[in-house]
Amino acid sequence: MGARGASPVRRAASPPRSAWLRPLPVTAMTLLAATLLVSLLGCGPVGWMAHSVSGGQKRVPVPAEYEGLEGQRVAVLVAVDEYTLHQHRQAPLLICRSVSSQLAEHVPGTALVNPRDVMAFQHENPYWATDRYGHVIEALDVDRLVVVDLMDYRLHEPGNRHVWQGLLSATVLVTAADARDPDQPAYSASVRVRFPEQTELGSVNAEAQTIEAGMIERFSVAVGRLFHDHEVWQ
Repeated sequence: MGARGASPVRRAASPPRSAWLRPLPVTAMTLLAATLLVSLLGCGPVGWMAHSVSGGQKRVPVPAEYEGLEGQRVAVLVAVDEYTLHQHRQAPLLICRSVSSQLAEHVPGTALVNPRDVMAFQHENPYWATDRYGHVIEALDVDRLVVVDLMDYRLHEPGNRHVWQGLLSATVLVTAADARDPDQPAYSASVRVRFPEQTELGSVNAEAQTIEAGMIERFSVAVGRLFHDHEVWQ
């Protein structure tokens, strides 16, 4: 699971200083504050501003739980039961692609096997999940396997098709070619996410593709953070 003589510049005329210093009307400031608070679920600069406005929280560093993917050739495999696969045919590819992207972006020197190649391998070896991990490592010619074993994968609240709320949970494990026993996990963790987090945000106006994309993105970020240093709000 891969990483990562000048000519003079003519400057545009700056606006009058008074234009930068003119205060916003109270109504505009109120709307801006509301917008920032609504954006609290986000992770970008707006989310940072919202956190600052809403309570003075600070970013706290969190170390990686497993650092053995750095500089390695990695394949991400998604194991899914037949019922879930029947309901969500694209789930393994979507998760493989998203998790691989997170690892390639955030774990230095990691070379990821193309998700399409991983899917082809799984299609040609439908019982790969019952094989020894050492054999799978050899077949894919990798140093590490990241196996995502799905436990829950749904887009609605149970028994309520009118409320959209995704739930994705899985056991994530790593096996290593250079371990004393490549057939045994070198690391494992449970990851569980909801999207959106609050049930009341589920809506009849949502659509499956939106909920699924948001759920997989949140899950992949959580998985990626197991393998690289990051920061969280506290």
